[in-house]
Amino acid sequence: MQLVSATVIFGLGLWIWFQSSLINLTIYWKPGNTGMALLSLALAVFIMSIVFVVPGVLVLVGSYLQIARRERWALALVLVGAVSVFPCVGYIAYFMFGYTADTNGLYIVYTDLLVVTFIIGVSIVNAFVNQPKFATRTS
Repeated sequence: MQLVSATVIFGLGLWIWFQSSLINLTIYWKPGNTGMALLSLALAVFIMSIVFVVPGVLVLVGSYLQIARRERWALALVLVGAVSVFPCVGYIAYFMFGYTADTNGLYIVYTDLLVVTFIIGVSIVNAFVNQPKFATRTS
């Protein structure tokens, strides 16, 4: 369940990044633009990829390590990625889609925040409850 939720968060981050790149493309890409406008477009797309995709990657990698490898320290990756989704998606994407009146984008933002809230709880429970039992020494 945690790995599926992490994949959903990563996928929604990719979707938000793609939509924000399209919005930036319509703003900056005009016939006869100089190289500076294209550089601004490339910089905007790069920053948006860091803002929206990297937290999803952290949650996905942390969830994989926590589920498949049973690493307790992977909770830190999940929490850092999940907590960084709140300001990035919650404020930036919400304003961007609200400003452009994109209702589908707003639904995606709501879904992403709901799944992130769910994965925080699941990963904390997974880190402390579902740990493998170590064999005791009988001598």
